[in-house]
Amino acid sequence: MTVVHGTCPTGADALADAWARAHGVPVERHPAQRHPTEDFGPWPGADPRRSTFMVGL
Repeated sequence: MTVVHGTCPTGADALADAWARAHGVPVERHPAQRHPTEDFGPWPGADPRRSTFMVGL
């Protein structure tokens, strides 16, 4: 298992990151800036597309 998230410093991303580190689970971080999904548009429309892209990696 690998935890994949968008690197937001608050909310679900931060909780997922903390949980993964506490349990020794690898984490794959994808910050929105300078990311291939940057041109998907603003939230909330880009969120499902961005998540699908990250998981597909």
